Amino acid sequence: MQPSEVAQPVHERTLDVFALVRLLLRHWILVGACVLVGGVVAVTFAVLAEPRYRSEAVLSVRQEDMTESALAGIVGQFGGLAQMAGMALGKGATADQAVAVLQSWSLAQDFIEQHGMLEPLTADARTMLADVLGLPKKNLSIQRAVKHFRKKILSVRRDKQTGLITVSVVWTDPVQAEQWVNDFIHMGDSMMRARAQQDAERSLALLKDELAKNQEVAIRAAVAGLVEAEMKRKVFAQARNEFALQVLDRAHASDPRDSVYPRRAWVLLAGLVAGGLLALLIIFVRERPGRGAASST
Repeated sequence: MQPSEVAQPVHERTLDVFALVRLLLRHWILVGACVLVGGVVAVTFAVLAEPRYRSEAVLSVRQEDMTESALAGIVGQFGGLAQMAGMALGKGATADQAVAVLQSWSLAQDFIEQHGMLEPLTADARTMLADVLGLPKKNLSIQRAVKHFRKKILSVRRDKQTGLITVSVVWTDPVQAEQWVNDFIHMGDSMMRARAQQDAERSLALLKDELAKNQEVAIRAAVAGLVEAEMKRKVFAQARNEFALQVLDRAHASDPRDSVYPRRAWVLLAGLVAGGLLALLIIFVRERPGRGAASST
């Protein structure tokens, strides 16, 4: 292969670039007009679009204290009876369980219903086209509202290395977003507390029934110890302010200037690029081969 044959494609590509530059310069008015229009549209959208703000909180799953660990040891001594009564032999809630509760459909639905969020979620889910056409506003069904809330507004993330859980809400009102995050975490913790209390009451009922039926001294002593341990667990669940979810960093309202949407710089850049691409498309259509011959005939 000759060196001239290798250099020829590079030379042709250089000529193509120069030809493109000359083509753009020849139509600089069109290019400038399209870029200007794209920029104006982008700026208009960035100014008129309703800003959104993110508020987030960091939490961890609460670990057992020394008293609870001692109770777990008592339960572990009578594993068979404890399993029969449905008592937990290990630690409390895990991070995976906490994330599952915070991401659950039932928690989101209860939160929406208790906070009367159907109307604001309906307005948030409406498209710009529906507003322009003046279509009548109908409230979302609770199913669609929950889906919209979980997909567009709420985010629950867990750091696999640290085990910390981040709950965030993106909303048009930074103060409202802060309140929703804190209230949502509190409601999730209350749901886990209620489930633990229900489990304790069910276990207590089974243990007390076993205590009434069995007259053997050793078994009655074991069951009595389990009843005491379960009652103490129930008291701990009722007394603690934070049952399973320990908030390490509460949510705070964002500064009105720190919106996460729209990113005005990126919107402007996208508008300018779109205007330039539109100009190229128009130029290529006008300058395509055969157009002049077709028009002359």
